[in-house]
Amino acid sequence: MARPDVARKAKQPVGKTGARKKAAPVDRRAGTTQPTYLKVGPGPKKTPPPKKAPVPKKAPIAKKAPAVKNAPAVKKATGGGVELQRIREGAAIRRAQARLLHLDEMHDALRLADAGVSQRDIAEALQTTQPRVHRMLKAMSARGGDRVTPEEIILRANLEGTDRNQLVNRLRAMTYSFREHAPGQVDGVVSGTWDQVRMAARSGLLTKREYERVRETVRPPKA
Repeated sequence: MARPDVARKAKQPVGKTGARKKAAPVDRRAGTTQPTYLKVGPGPKKTPPPKKAPVPKKAPIAKKAPAVKNAPAVKKATGGGVELQRIREGAAIRRAQARLLHLDEMHDALRLADAGVSQRDIAEALQTTQPRVHRMLKAMSARGGDRVTPEEIILRANLEGTDRNQLVNRLRAMTYSFREHAPGQVDGVVSGTWDQVRMAARSGLLTKREYERVRETVRPPKA
C-alpha cells in the first residue's frame, strides 16, 4: 500500500519554467488549504551597454628636413619688381606734370594781375574761383614774382628729357635764397629756393651725384 505523502508528490503540477509548483498544505483541522507563493523563474538577462569605439591614434607629425647651411638664396622668377618700378616712375611723372601745370597757371595769373586785370576776371579766364586766384598771387609774391625757379627747371628737365649735365650746370649758375627764421611772436622758418633743390633730390628728380655737384658749387649754409 502506497504512502499518502508519496502520492501527493506524484500529483504535484509542473510550471512553465520547469519548476514544480508547491501544493498548498492541507489544514486537517479546518479542512481548508492555506495560500502559498509560487516560485517564479529568473527574469530576462540585461543587455550589456555597447562598447565605445576605440579612438584612432594621431598620425605622427613628419619632421622638417634640416636646412642646408650656406645654400644660395633662390629668387622667384617674377616680374613684380620690374612692374613696381615702372608704376613708381609713372606716378612720379604724373606728379611732376600736375605740379608744372599748376606753376604755369600761377604765372598766367600773375601776368594778368600785372596787366591790371581784376582777380574776378582772372578767375573767369582761368576757369577757377576768385579766392584761389588770390592764393596763387600771394604764393607768387612769396616766390619772388614772375621768375623761373629751380623747381620748374628740374621738373621740365625730367619731363622733356633735358641733358643731365646741362641741367646740373644751369642749377649751379643760379642764385639761391636760403631758409631763414621768420620774424614774429611764433617761431618759424621761411623757405628759400635752395629747399626746392633739396626736395627734388629727396623725391628722386635729382640723383645723389647731381645734387652733390650742385651743392659743392653753391655751398649752402648748414641748417
